[in-house]
Amino acid sequence: MTAACTSFDESTPITRTTVASAIGSGTLRADVFNNGVFCDGTERKAAVIFEAEPGETIAFSSPMPVEVADGVADEQGTYQLLWSCEPNEASLSWDLTATGTVSNRSVTLRLIGSYRDPGGRTLVFTPARRPLVCDGTSQVVGRLENAEPDEPVDFAAAGVESLRQGQADGTGTLTVNWRCDPEESATTWTVQAAGQRSGRVATFEITGRLPKPAESGPIEVEVVEEPVACDRERRRVAVLRNLTPSVLVDFVASPSNGPLRAGRASRDGVLDVYWQCHRSQADTEWALEVTEQLVAPGTAEERTATVVITGSALPDPTTITVAEDPFRCDGTSHRFAVLSNFVPGEYVDYSSPQSVAIGQGQADDTGQVTVRWQCSPDEAGSQWEVTAGGQTSGYSLTFTITGGS
Repeated sequence: MTAACTSFDESTPITRTTVASAIGSGTLRADVFNNGVFCDGTERKAAVIFEAEPGETIAFSSPMPVEVADGVADEQGTYQLLWSCEPNEASLSWDLTATGTVSNRSVTLRLIGSYRDPGGRTLVFTPARRPLVCDGTSQVVGRLENAEPDEPVDFAAAGVESLRQGQADGTGTLTVNWRCDPEESATTWTVQAAGQRSGRVATFEITGRLPKPAESGPIEVEVVEEPVACDRERRRVAVLRNLTPSVLVDFVASPSNGPLRAGRASRDGVLDVYWQCHRSQADTEWALEVTEQLVAPGTAEERTATVVITGSALPDPTTITVAEDPFRCDGTSHRFAVLSNFVPGEYVDYSSPQSVAIGQGQADDTGQVTVRWQCSPDEAGSQWEVTAGGQTSGYSLTFTITGGS
């Protein structure tokens, strides 16, 4: 699991209200503090005006009986508006229009009084309205206010390493992002944020929940290969759909086919199922049980499905080319035949009911094996039925050696 905290994103205004209106050749833009202006008679930061001309005078007007002194934009065309109100004005709001006297650009904004004391020694965390869904994506979980303008903010949480540093914007606000995977759903993290310059801190909790499937209903199973060829290759046999996005999925086969690794659904709730079997397992039928893995069993309905897999063997490709028939029994070892189409490098075992302690062969890099045999003159007329079996491929071939003089 990883997590991140980032500064304000202009495209996603969470901690301040952005307003603009068109007059003349362009617009001004204003970022207004969403938590309002604390009405205690003190002049406080209330909004930031952007996109004026550098050094331009900004005039303010209002339909209300208030007078606001002109301001002057800085070299970046930005002006920070200060506001003061008395405690008995905390329930009021004020509509203002800011106009650049040179550019004639304008913007209308509303300032809101507040009883809320932002607190001189603490950061203020406001959770997002949407819950955190543990689907592996980074999401906004809330905002921090009351940091110093442009102040770096450090984050820490028990059991979580390498939380990225955030930075407040010009209003002392920053958004908080978090990422978690489905197996971390129902987990609650206690997070501490600390401003590097101000020393202000906030402690808050973040709780994840399990994402929902794309559609209602059960896990869908689409069979891709049936039966599956048991040739030791890893084959795609099915596709699972409508899984919980990004969830881990456990597999259990009956009969057992050895330990099976868990898979992870895509963010679209899709997962491919692969299978591998040996030629000796041909005609075996497996019931593969699929179960979504939850961090806290019982916190959500357990969802399962079954994939039926039947093994099948491809035609045996091995062939034999006999070099000597009948085989000359003169007491020496020499070549009887060449076997072809085994797996390159695999070992080949020989067995015969008429003989014991037959040696082992090994295929060359072309899959060929040379069969050598030895018999004595008194064995002329004898026959040996020999079976050659590949240890890796499972291929087998049976042939008869007839002794001659």
